[in-house]
Amino acid sequence: MVNSLCQPDRSILKLEYKSTQPTRRREQQNTAGFHGCCLGAPRRRALRARAGRAALKGRSGAARRANWPILPGSPAQPSGTVATMPRPISGNQLNKLGKRLADEGPISDEDYELLGQVAEFYQAVTDTVQERLRNLGFEPTTRGFKSTGTLIDKLRRTGISLKDIQDLGGARIVIDGRRLDQDHAVERIMEAFANCPKAPVKIDRREQPSYGYRAVHVIVFEDHTPMEIQIRTKLQDTWAQISEKLGDMWGRGHRYGDSPDQPDAPAFPGSSSTRSALIGQLLIISDTIDRLETSETTLSEFREQMLELDVASRGDTLEQVDRVAGEVATAKAELQDALDRLLGGIRREGGAS
Repeated sequence: MVNSLCQPDRSILKLEYKSTQPTRRREQQNTAGFHGCCLGAPRRRALRARAGRAALKGRSGAARRANWPILPGSPAQPSGTVATMPRPISGNQLNKLGKRLADEGPISDEDYELLGQVAEFYQAVTDTVQERLRNLGFEPTTRGFKSTGTLIDKLRRTGISLKDIQDLGGARIVIDGRRLDQDHAVERIMEAFANCPKAPVKIDRREQPSYGYRAVHVIVFEDHTPMEIQIRTKLQDTWAQISEKLGDMWGRGHRYGDSPDQPDAPAFPGSSSTRSALIGQLLIISDTIDRLETSETTLSEFREQMLELDVASRGDTLEQVDRVAGEVATAKAELQDALDRLLGGIRREGGAS
């Protein structure tokens, strides 16, 4: 039953990575020709000085945020959260900035400085969202402000206005459990942020995956600012990390349905598999993850129904359900191990942490 329904192809589970190159730090270039984060360290330091913030140099982020006033008319901050800083520009100005960033050509120093101020604001709101999530008992990881290249790529590819981009900031939560646990986490987050200026919006990428990517996103509107909270199972998260790392190495095209750079090149040094073939395998693995997690949920719900029956009516059905559930759990563990090994190899090749 499990073999036909939800076990992954054993050849996929044996994905190997053999590196002949030493570990190195991969330099990541964005579409604008700049490197790393939104602003390089020297430029950030210069902009802070120009903005008159040199006096705060050396103080912690928490200490700086403690001096940022709350916007007049903003909703009261939940207990235990940090205060947000004033908005650096209006929504209209933000959209105009987005249009200039989407245009071909170099970015002006003025727009770099403005983008840096916007990044600081979004980081402050992100800190508040993460603190609220911690108060709920979650352990969120930071999703920093988008890099310049990623942001420009999205503005040019989608035509969306900068103000309406919902994932400029936010958090990620990885659920080490079943899809039912993921659903429960989503419900708690939606309820916790229901008192924001706008109701949270749920985007279920399990039902409508984006080129293999599966997760549940909840858009919350902390301080009138859209923030994306990604809730993933461990398998979904490992798959997404692999896709992201390959995007850093081979271009981000495969995340939008295009081929990777040099699709016929070997996936790794000494590998017989091509880049294009590995991307195809990743899509198959994504479907396998979905089948495994869906089957686990179905079996759990069916087991609960069986427990409501008397012992005579159950027969040996409960025992069969438990046996199949154990096989599904084993298949999940094997797939998780294979993906962890693949991710480790990709990180070594790309020099990523």
